Amino acid sequence: MKTILLGAAALAAISLASAANAQTFSTGYVGGSYTTVNTGDSKAHTNDAQIFAVRGVASFELAKNLETQLDGDVAAVDFGIPAYSNVTTWGPTAHVFLDKDGNKIGAFVGYEDAGNDSVTAYGLEARMASGPFTFGATAGFGSLNAPGTTYNNDLRTYRGQVSYFVNENLRIDVSGDSFRVSNNNRFSKGSLTVFGIGGEFQPMGFPVSLTAGVEQSSVSGHTYDAYTVGVRKSFGGTLKDRDRKSSPFDSVAQNYGGALGLLETSLDGASYRAQHCVTTVQSCAN
Repeated sequence: MKTILLGAAALAAISLASAANAQTFSTGYVGGSYTTVNTGDSKAHTNDAQIFAVRGVASFELAKNLETQLDGDVAAVDFGIPAYSNVTTWGPTAHVFLDKDGNKIGAFVGYEDAGNDSVTAYGLEARMASGPFTFGATAGFGSLNAPGTTYNNDLRTYRGQVSYFVNENLRIDVSGDSFRVSNNNRFSKGSLTVFGIGGEFQPMGFPVSLTAGVEQSSVSGHTYDAYTVGVRKSFGGTLKDRDRKSSPFDSVAQNYGGALGLLETSLDGASYRAQHCVTTVQSCAN
């Protein structure tokens, strides 16, 4: 694990250094979003949780058919639980990938800090373009650490996504995430599946695009829903250009459970995490 993480860190350093020297900026965007999470558990949450997030993405051409994408995100998380203070999360993700006619394959490494908890992650990712469709797949690995507790765990995530471009500036996304968590003794602690549907639309002549989506997970009879709306300012062409030319990949926060994962990773308190392990994979991990 340490060797792999060191290699992943080296990949991030190379990506950042290469981007600094890159001559060609491809595409990117900056944007903000608001998420409300219906936890479905009145005993633990008196109000719906809320997440305010800002994300920036930029892609650079390193060489012919070789590119890097750099992400940065910051989020303010309100748990909706009076006993728990709000948390600010932040994290960078770096991607390096081969790109041929809109088909991409590469690797990523990233980090997400959530107060007492943190996620270090790495993995492989790919995108395949076919007419109005783009098919994406991610295999991610890493560790979730809560200093001062015994709840340090290995993470595995497998994510698939299908995007359909109605036109150059209207995209519909459907995604599925499968997670598995094991502790330091390799004892399996369970898995979770999260489904999502969303999209992005940039009206003609409008300077920004609008995003919306919903994610849902169901564990032990409880259903958890996350509803997100946002705005983005894109650079370097249409939404389809951004997908096919560069900047199509997700950050660690998105790959590891999206809004639901971010909420649970941010939870501050080992006793709460131990008691409510079934909520999502991240809370089971803590």
